[in-house]
Amino acid sequence: MRYYRASAVILLARDSVVVLDERQAADRAGRIESLGDGRYRLLDALQIKAGEAFGYEGELPKAIAEDVDAVGKKAEATPAEPKRSEDAPPQPGPESNEVAAQEQEPEKPKKKAPHKGRKK
Repeated sequence: MRYYRASAVILLARDSVVVLDERQAADRAGRIESLGDGRYRLLDALQIKAGEAFGYEGELPKAIAEDVDAVGKKAEATPAEPKRSEDAPPQPGPESNEVAAQEQEPEKPKKKAPHKGRKK
């Protein structure tokens, strides 16, 4: 079993055997069959998002090999928290959206064009 981190969105083929963490497996519960020990057989093609880590049994298809980075061990393949650059400004949270919404003026109703009725 080899472990990878997707650097772009990839699509794994049906019947592939992969290792997913609990969260990944829960999100895809209807499309995977548990084989035990975190291993799953894909019942349908499965999309892996950029940044997601997974294990893959067998040789990785050449079509997706350029879109993944190999990580050595299972411990290294666990999904990482999104990294934030030290220089990047903090992202606004839900509370800032509420304040911004309160500061905006209420939208004025638009005037409707008068109804001209049917021509006779």
